Amino acid sequence: HGSRDALHANLVAHRQSLATWVTPYSRGRLPDPGEGGGLHMLLDSGATVLLSALPTRRESQEGHPHPARFSRSEYRDLTETPATGNFLADAIDITPPAIPDARSPIWATAFDEEGRIVEKWRGAHALEIVP
Repeated sequence: HGSRDALHANLVAHRQSLATWVTPYSRGRLPDPGEGGGLHMLLDSGATVLLSALPTRRESQEGHPHPARFSRSEYRDLTETPATGNFLADAIDITPPAIPDARSPIWATAFDEEGRIVEKWRGAHALEIVP
């Protein structure tokens, strides 16, 4: 879920150039776009964060057009919109997906024999946050 307490500093230190999968925890409003949180810890290590969805209710989610790659400041903008003041304030729960959207908040990846990602595919609600 990307909280700072869920990430061990020694593991994060060795994440350079690797991807980290994060599933949002909407009730805890994670991953938090604020400074000093786990998201920043991962991005500062050089890891790309593959987020399965924004940390909010499913009906509030919009799909992200290809390539759905955002910087940390762009992610903050996605979660704090002028229209709502603070997008995450209404994040209570991510409800089970409706049947037509069952594959939307997911990442699928293929690896080579050394564990590097060689192919990846994302559902419509998934996004990539880059350092």
